[in-house]
Amino acid sequence: MGRGRGRLSLRTRVGLASAGWAVAFSLLAVAAATPRGPTAMLSVDDPTPGIGQIVYFDASASVGHDTGNGRIVSYEFDFGDGNRTREQDSPLASHAYSLAGPRRASVTVEDARGNQGTASVRIEVQPKPSTGGIPDLTPQSASTIPAEPIDGQIAILSITIANHGNGSADGASIDVTDQRPNGTILAIGDASLPARLDPEESVVVYSPTFVASGVGNHSLQIVVGNVIPEEKDVEDNTLTIRMTVLPAIGPPPGGTPDLAPEAASTIPAQPVEGETVIVSITIVNRGSVAANAAILGASDVRPNGTIVPIGTTVLTSPLAPGASVVVYAPTFVAAAAGNHELQIT
Repeated sequence: MGRGRGRLSLRTRVGLASAGWAVAFSLLAVAAATPRGPTAMLSVDDPTPGIGQIVYFDASASVGHDTGNGRIVSYEFDFGDGNRTREQDSPLASHAYSLAGPRRASVTVEDARGNQGTASVRIEVQPKPSTGGIPDLTPQSASTIPAEPIDGQIAILSITIANHGNGSADGASIDVTDQRPNGTILAIGDASLPARLDPEESVVVYSPTFVASGVGNHSLQIVVGNVIPEEKDVEDNTLTIRMTVLPAIGPPPGGTPDLAPEAASTIPAQPVEGETVIVSITIVNRGSVAANAAILGASDVRPNGTIVPIGTTVLTSPLAPGASVVVYAPTFVAAAAGNHELQIT
C-alpha cells in the first residue's frame, strides 16, 4: 500500500500531496464583483436536534442585489455531514442527521449573473436518550481480513457486536488475543464501541492491526467487557474463531496488486474547532491483479507536531487493476486551529 499525506487547515485550507499522488485545494481572495452578489441568510427551526429528527432549513430571508439579473435564481444546501442538495429554486430544505456532534450547515445562493453568497449555521446534534434498561452485548461473529493471511502479513479482525438486552450500551471495550500454533498467547489489543448501541441493534468494529505470524491454525479470542451501564449476563461475552496462516511462497502468478491513495478530502472542507470531520479517500489499484482486501490507516498531525490516530478503514470488496474506489476514514473531531497534515497509509 502506498502512502499519502494531506494538509488540513481549520478555517484556512485543505491540501494533499506526496511523491506519488497530489490533490490541492486553494482558497483565493476574490475581488468584489460589480455589481455585488446576493446576501445569503440561513435559519433553522431547531439548532439542537436529536439523531433522526428532521431539521428544517430556511434561506428565504436571503436578498438579491436587485430585481433584474441580481435576483436570486438558485439555492444549494450543504448539511455539514457529507450530504447536500443540488441547486434548487426553493429556499427551503430539510434533513435528518444520523450521528451526534457539531455540524456546520450552509447555503449558497446564486443570482442570474452567476454571483454567489453564502451563509452558515451551527447545528449541535444530540444523541438518542438512553432507554433506561440493561444492555447485553455479545460478539456475534468475526472474521479476519484477509481470510487466510500469509505468514508475516498484516491482518485485522472484523467483529460484529450485537445488543440483545433491553437497554442501550453507551460504551464497551473489545479485547482480542491470538493463540498461535505453538501455544503462545499474544495480545492483539483493544477496540471500543464507536457509538451508543441500542437494543436489538448491531455494529461492526475492527481490532488493531496485527502481524499474522506462525504458519498453521490460530485461535483468536474476542471478549467484550467494561460495558456501560453494567450488564448482568456476561456468559455470551466471549467468542473464539480460527485463523489459518499460510506459508509465504512468493508472489502469485500474473503479478500483484498495488494500491495507493490517489486523492483525499475532508467533509466539511473547512472545519471549525470542535466540529466532526470525515475524510474521503480515493484508492486506486495500479497493480496487475485484483486486490481482495486492504487495510487503510489515517492519522492527524496537528500544528504542534502531535500525531493523533484517526482510525482504520477496511477495503472488503475486490478492486480490479486500474480501478478506484472511495472509502471513508472514521469520523474525528477537529481540534487545534492551524495547518494539519493528514497521513494515509
